Amino acid sequence: MFARDFPGLFWRVAGTLYERGCSVLSTDLYAIPDPNGNASDGESLIPEERRLIYDVLTFEEIEDANERWMDDVRTSILQRLERREDPIPDNTQEILAPVMSGLSPRLTDLGNGQMKFSCHSPATNKGTRYAISRILSECAGANIESIAQDGTRDWPVPRTNFYLRVSAGLHEVAAALAERLGKIETGVDTL
Repeated sequence: MFARDFPGLFWRVAGTLYERGCSVLSTDLYAIPDPNGNASDGESLIPEERRLIYDVLTFEEIEDANERWMDDVRTSILQRLERREDPIPDNTQEILAPVMSGLSPRLTDLGNGQMKFSCHSPATNKGTRYAISRILSECAGANIESIAQDGTRDWPVPRTNFYLRVSAGLHEVAAALAERLGKIETGVDTL
């Protein structure tokens, strides 16, 4: 799906799937130049400044899904993207409560307005990416550019990494997130 980029885009899509009992199994988000170029409504935008996000979400549908169910999901997602000022019930605490003690969140400044938020990937990921994405968007005003899962020698437990673009500084973002996620380790990528 293509959509204009704005903070909260991912959680509006993933939240629709979560509410219908689905788990997001994998996520790929790509930023691409808007093929329409500059805005046509009188706005002054630098060429290629306007971006589209190409979302590829693989999800596990419910057992009794049918063609009408898929159409309903599609319609719900488009409505959420068109009316992004509409409030959506906040169930992030309910989703994260069972895994909160094991998240071990870390925020890393990658430079040039980019940051990485990483946390342990829970055994069951139903709704977790959605809940964290919502917190990142609402508390930090972050645009999520990609989401990836990895495990390294430093982090033998699989980690989910959210790559963000933010306008605030590292410590401001960490303080805003701490209200919802508790103390967050911070660091700066020196590479």
